[in-house]
Amino acid sequence: THFIFYGGILLKSLCSLDKVILINENKTWVEALYYCREHHHDLVYISNLDEQRWVQDRAKKANSPYVWLGLRYTCTLGFWFWVSDNVVSYENWAPNGKLDECDMSGAMDSGGQHDWTSKQENMRFNFICSKDKVILINESKIWEQALNYCREHHHDLRAKKANSNYVWMGLRYTCALEMWFWTENCDMSVAVDRGWYKWFSRPENERFNFISAI
Repeated sequence: THFIFYGGILLKSLCSLDKVILINENKTWVEALYYCREHHHDLVYISNLDEQRWVQDRAKKANSPYVWLGLRYTCTLGFWFWVSDNVVSYENWAPNGKLDECDMSGAMDSGGQHDWTSKQENMRFNFICSKDKVILINESKIWEQALNYCREHHHDLRAKKANSNYVWMGLRYTCALEMWFWTENCDMSVAVDRGWYKWFSRPENERFNFISAI
């Protein structure tokens, strides 16, 4: 379920076609990723059947046999992941379409059943971008409260004008793996400096404004 704000009123969106856009240009997967992040939000991710249907409605209008998704395989860790940092909780792979190999990225068949398939990332296809919307919450909360608020009232934690020195982002450090994740796990999280827009690690019990994805 997605929500939008209009005139200060919370409205439920009946569909999310306005949140995805087909780009009728053939690019490699990396080029498509950069394009989406520069001009929109990110390469699209799909987390349920409804989102699959919204994306395939766009894919039908492509002029290439496949469209790139924001799905990629990591050889180092040995699994597929969404570059938008969402867990792969829903899958729609074609039979024998999922190849766990290096330099593979996910694409959707623009015709037929609109199944997913793995393709070499240097191949050139149309692609679909997501158009995430964000809203600044002018309330100072600790990181975990900010995350829970965004997920309860909007969509997720993101990183804009604020009345605190920093703004919480959905980025957190995991002690177990010794690496940073988006909205994952330890005691340090990331905030953006209001003036310089630089990222800083801050103790998660400090209170800042935060930004939600709508």
